[in-house]
Amino acid sequence: MAEAIAALSIAANVIQFVDFGAKTVSTFWQFARSAEDAKGGIPDVLLTTSSLQELLISLQSSTTGCNDIPEEERSLYQLVEGCQNVARELLELLSKIKVPAKGRKRDALKAACRMALKEEDIKSLQARLDNFRGQLTVNLLASLRVQVQKSIDQQEKVLHELQNISAGTENTKGKNVQAGIKTDNLGIFFLDVLFSKAGASNHSSDRERWQKDLIAAIYQDGLNGSHRISAPSLTNERQQALQSAMLERLRYPGMADRGERIAVAFEKTFQWIFEDQSPQGKPWSNFKEWLKSDAELYWITGKAGSGKSTLMKFICDHEASDTTSASSAAEQQRRCEKHLKKWAAGSKLIIVTFFFWGSGIGLQKTQRGLLLSVMFQILQQCPELWPTVSPSRWEALCLLNEDPHEWTEQELRHMLWVATQHLTKDSKVCLFVDGLDEFEGDLNDLIWLFKSLIANSNLKVCVSSRPWVEFEDAFQHKPSLMLQDLTYTDIEHYVSASFQADSGFGQLCKREPQYASQLVKDIVDKASGVFLWVHLVVASLIAGMCYGDRVSDLRRRIDQLPGDLENLYQRIVMSLDPFYLEHAAQLFKLVQESTEPPSLLLLSFTDEENPGFALNRSVEPISQEEKSLRADTMRRRLNSRCKGLLEAGQELSVPGDHSEDTVQYLHRSVKDYIESPGVQKRFVSVISESFDPHLMLCSGSLAHLKAMDADILGPERNEIWTRVLKCVYNASRIHNDHRAYVIPLLEDIDKTGVILAKWTFEKIMDEGNNLGARLQLGSGQWVSTYSPKTIFPLRSKNILNWQKRAFVYTFESLVTRYGIVEYLEEKANSGCLCSSQSGDFEPIKWPLLLDAVEIVSRSSQTRFPDVVPNLDTIRCLLRKGADPNYRIPGFDPNYGDLGSTIWLMAIYSILENFNGNKIMSPWDEVAALMIKHGAKVDKKLRVWIKFYNDLPGMRPHTDAQREVFYQQLLKIQRDTRPDEPFHLSSTNSRKSLLPWHRKRRET
Repeated sequence: MAEAIAALSIAANVIQFVDFGAKTVSTFWQFARSAEDAKGGIPDVLLTTSSLQELLISLQSSTTGCNDIPEEERSLYQLVEGCQNVARELLELLSKIKVPAKGRKRDALKAACRMALKEEDIKSLQARLDNFRGQLTVNLLASLRVQVQKSIDQQEKVLHELQNISAGTENTKGKNVQAGIKTDNLGIFFLDVLFSKAGASNHSSDRERWQKDLIAAIYQDGLNGSHRISAPSLTNERQQALQSAMLERLRYPGMADRGERIAVAFEKTFQWIFEDQSPQGKPWSNFKEWLKSDAELYWITGKAGSGKSTLMKFICDHEASDTTSASSAAEQQRRCEKHLKKWAAGSKLIIVTFFFWGSGIGLQKTQRGLLLSVMFQILQQCPELWPTVSPSRWEALCLLNEDPHEWTEQELRHMLWVATQHLTKDSKVCLFVDGLDEFEGDLNDLIWLFKSLIANSNLKVCVSSRPWVEFEDAFQHKPSLMLQDLTYTDIEHYVSASFQADSGFGQLCKREPQYASQLVKDIVDKASGVFLWVHLVVASLIAGMCYGDRVSDLRRRIDQLPGDLENLYQRIVMSLDPFYLEHAAQLFKLVQESTEPPSLLLLSFTDEENPGFALNRSVEPISQEEKSLRADTMRRRLNSRCKGLLEAGQELSVPGDHSEDTVQYLHRSVKDYIESPGVQKRFVSVISESFDPHLMLCSGSLAHLKAMDADILGPERNEIWTRVLKCVYNASRIHNDHRAYVIPLLEDIDKTGVILAKWTFEKIMDEGNNLGARLQLGSGQWVSTYSPKTIFPLRSKNILNWQKRAFVYTFESLVTRYGIVEYLEEKANSGCLCSSQSGDFEPIKWPLLLDAVEIVSRSSQTRFPDVVPNLDTIRCLLRKGADPNYRIPGFDPNYGDLGSTIWLMAIYSILENFNGNKIMSPWDEVAALMIKHGAKVDKKLRVWIKFYNDLPGMRPHTDAQREVFYQQLLKIQRDTRPDEPFHLSSTNSRKSLLPWHRKRRET
């Protein structure tokens, strides 16, 4: 214990020195680089020297008398020795510079020149300080790992000791440090005490910066495959809380939506799948035997609409328990489970399901969505696997209560591989994946994933898809069945039961019993195994029976019905009521252009005839009565106009409330048909030119936003942000003929956001906790109260110090990202700077130009993609006076000049779009526009380019490629500003700092 406390004191001294040393080197290097224009202020050498001497004394005293150094602490003591050496060198360097405290500009320039001549010395010191920082991070991480491995009782003793130390520091005197201290917070409290002891002037900011370094070190260990100590000691409560938190990070909206929307199998159908004999004696690979065997893959295939998804759901669904116990849910098991248990032979059985959905949101049809869902289900059943499958994330969360990284597809693939390798040692895993033909991406990549999974002997996969060539080639030698060959009896039962339940058919049986039985056979024969065709045809015939059709009428209906789905869809579309044809076409178009399936309530708002409807609606929660009325009316419209090709699912997120049921195509084949060129051409011919789907969607989304329930308001809830983005996204896509609506709609979105944000913070926060939010709202700013970090990725980068000058995300920034030029033309001020205020921090001015050139680093599954870069937006901002050389507010001085201006940050985006040979369009035009308006390609860029090239996640470039990139920027500068002198080489730049007589001598 005593050794650990002593190490803490030493670490505090090292932190003090490293931070102060870095700032000192940065300050004097900035001064040296200002020599050319003498714009830099003169640093206080005497004060800096005095501070360094005090730090050197502290470093020396911290290790005095420490003769018997433990092995695990030796590196820390060596680090102290290194810091002492650097401190002495810094003092010696400062003594030679002789910067005047006061004096003429010429004296400052001479001093700056002397400093410039020490360039190599300064760079060496900076490199060593950076190295010390890295070494200390490793030491701190090692110390934290040791502490959290101790028993819970020992951890509590460490906390109490740290608490006693904290109580005696200047930064915590008089504070109640006892409150809320638990072993859950050991890592955070450890850093708090460390920085309090270090006397950090900005305790919170410095601690968070080092915390990020520690997390980066944890992840770097994971990338390097370094030996990792055993998992931290956690209380059961803490462990379960962390497992739940990690699990929630895997969940995404609509993850289970497709499986829930698939129709439940009609009673007494598909039961043959678990029987020994094939229906109708057709050839198949016995599915029940496959479940019980070691065979690794089964392929369910069939025509579109043959019922593959319904069968997969039937296989995986839970069957009702024979008991009537109140806990029957716990006693249920999946239909396939009893057969899989024979394969498992006593081992733990894990069943995972996923249903691709081509008409759903992005993640429902991508491999990333599949991986997220699969890992969610595996870890839900085996939460003890977290430290094994994601050790870096788990450790970061255990030590520092933070996991800031988004899931990547590569990481999820690795997690699945590790999980299956671990599980299949003593467990059995069965994965069911439906709708491979609805996957958006490289099919070969998806097939490879399944083949790699079944390489594990205790893992099997059942997949379903249409019989596409890619799947036939991959699965033709695996057990399989062709669904339409096996469902004759099921379809016959479905048709008979549906007719028997209809009173019109009962009357037909009385009138002509012989024809009634023949009618069923004719339908089943013509169906050719396509359940969806049968569903639509039976509905049509039952409607005819209700109209009192004669036998001849019904026979003619059957004869005229096409035998395949596409022709059936065509017949349905061609038979739409001419009076409703335009309205039906509009509804199809609204669903097609919506970024995700709209709810009944949203579609009812969108279906209002007047686009200005939303502008006149007040901001207030919608009543349940209006919800129900709108949902019912919209459902009736869909049924009467679209004849079942669009349908609303049964979401029931709120008991008895169907207003948020989503409207989707009946089937993937319906979507393919409706969005085919021929059908689209027909719809365009009947839709009025004044109809603009994006205008209607923007207006409807605004009304939907205004009608939000108070119960779902809150910064931790993304619903409000989803609705806002729908509004802005569609506003950016309104047709040119209707752009007059754009500004009024956006102004109303902004006003609505302010009102909803005020409601939120009045509801969930007391006066003391939301002072910053109230100041923001008081000045009309609200976006930051909801905006996720992923919307504005730059704001969370390490080089920006938002703790000192917290930037408030503005509505103008959001509009800029979506390229809505007319709004910026009218609203942006001269210079295009947004004034903002956050909490008790000083007001800042944020440049909209940065929003226009900041690269999109969000997930590819973003539902509402913005348009960065948009050249029209950039031209507009530059025309209104935006300055590419504007220094970004809140910049952390520890990082020198790197990235401190819009132009330098734009280079990040441009470099990311450099393929090694050429700057890709339109980023070359972005560079030209910014250079035309004052940006410079100079020697600073070489350093900056290398800095960003080395960042994690950046596309790596060789030295030669970076030089090509730099030369292309120089060429753009020469072409854009041909009358200005070219950039000097680094050698000539150094000569420009020398006295004239030395220049002449070296020439």
